[in-house]
Amino acid sequence: MFYGKTVVKNIFFLSPVLIAVFCGLFCPLTEASATIAKVASFKGDVVIQSGTESAKVTQVGQPVNTGDNIQTREGEARIIFNDGAVMKINSYSNVIVQERNEKRGVWIFKTIKAARRATCFVGKFWFKSGASERKNYLQTPTAVCGIRGSEGEMGFDNINTFLNMITGIADAVGRVIRGPFTAPGIDAANKNNVYRSVLRAYEKKEQAKVTGKVVDLARAKVALLQAAKEAAAAMEKNPDDLVRTEAKLTMAATGARIAVAEIMVVIEQIKEAKAGAEKAAKDAEKRGDREKAVGARQAARDAEDALKKAEQAAEDAEGMAVRAGKLAEKLDLKGTRKAAEDAEKAANRAKSVQQELGNSIRDVVTTTTEVTTTVSPVKTIPETITTTVLPATTTTTTTTTTTTTTVKPVSPSR
Repeated sequence: MFYGKTVVKNIFFLSPVLIAVFCGLFCPLTEASATIAKVASFKGDVVIQSGTESAKVTQVGQPVNTGDNIQTREGEARIIFNDGAVMKINSYSNVIVQERNEKRGVWIFKTIKAARRATCFVGKFWFKSGASERKNYLQTPTAVCGIRGSEGEMGFDNINTFLNMITGIADAVGRVIRGPFTAPGIDAANKNNVYRSVLRAYEKKEQAKVTGKVVDLARAKVALLQAAKEAAAAMEKNPDDLVRTEAKLTMAATGARIAVAEIMVVIEQIKEAKAGAEKAAKDAEKRGDREKAVGARQAARDAEDALKKAEQAAEDAEGMAVRAGKLAEKLDLKGTRKAAEDAEKAANRAKSVQQELGNSIRDVVTTTTEVTTTVSPVKTIPETITTTVLPATTTTTTTTTTTTTTVKPVSPSR
């Protein structure tokens, strides 16, 4: 079956474009999966988003891969790169690190040089270069600084880029406020879209672990990709032409992957509706309620038809997402955006099918049976980020009652 064999295998595969989203630059897949550093020490709440995985730092030595997003709350993290370079990330900060080989120059005069980029979306970090000849870039949404020297601090408060070179010098593109500065802190983090989207993705992933529901895991994947898109959007107006152009490409390609992920949510919701209709039909038959059983069986058939249409939409969207990634690697912005639009159209088709299914089974299937309900409250992002520890568990209560259950229309994907 298509859904089981193709989409599950490819749906959340991160192309080079998606992994590069965090710093607006492309890198080969082999580099994207490489470990470039390890957590040397940490305290408090530190989360690392790596591809479509998100988890708290729980031990020293935890690997950091190129393209990883490191986010702190009331805590900090110190990482050591393979070449001995060191980075310390302050509280309420979001930093993405990447290493790759970058091509420079034009035509036959192109050269390839090893580069490391650390992108601060909010907060503050300290960096000290290592033993390698790798070129170091410290950047924010409003500036890119190529540093020559060994030690410096960078920060971003959602408006201003701060740079304090302790030793060495820096060549900057964009407006930079130089000299010692204070970490922006919780207020800046609270207002930062990238910071909030990474936190939201983490919480959805944790919720999915608690419920164990496939649909919740699918929603978490959507949230993780949306966090990547927020990072690309933040770099879209960077003053460096290369960074800005590649951020636009990445944003479009990521949008295509989000479209596919959203269809996976739709598919899981339709599956739940189908299972509910089938159970209602069996319950009605046991009671001898032929009319209700016929209606429920029809609802199940409608769900099966909707599932096939949604799976076809997923296949179409996946093809467009792959195409978008390839075109983005070729720096074809127009083609990438067109492929992303086609993927989004496929997602909209799936959502329409979902809505039609909801309308067709509304108030059709009703039965009285003994059911066990599990209540798993949904965690939401507070308007103000607090200094409490990130939630790791969700309270679950179970009650057994005799009640009347109505199969409701499938809710639109979120």
